[in-house]
Amino acid sequence: MKDSITPRQMVRFLNDALKRDAKAISALFLAQVDCNKELEKTRIFTLPGKTLDAPRRIRLIGLLNGMLATNHTDPGAIVMLVDFREKKVLKFKQLSKKDMKKGHGQRWSAAATYTYDSRKKAVTSCEFSLAI
Repeated sequence: MKDSITPRQMVRFLNDALKRDAKAISALFLAQVDCNKELEKTRIFTLPGKTLDAPRRIRLIGLLNGMLATNHTDPGAIVMLVDFREKKVLKFKQLSKKDMKKGHGQRWSAAATYTYDSRKKAVTSCEFSLAI
């Protein structure tokens, strides 16, 4: 059994799962749950709450990117292309460190969610965050 999986292998695995059951994978990856401040001390990426007083939130993509940042010196980030109107993940993709213009040789984790407008057939916005 392998000790780790590369970001490229993870993307292939996620896209295969998405092809097999897009509804379940989309629901799983679009879900956000409240988390405590202890997760902020790790490489796991968390999202801000809806208000300043609200707890931080986590998505599965942030957890996976945190795991890859821990196990690889050049993990890049796994991002997902999302159609929020349809509440559907369309595709997973790996972004390299070069793509993300990472600086200062620090270790980091990242999460990104692209909004896809099916009427315009284009990406209309991107939620991207980098945690160093």
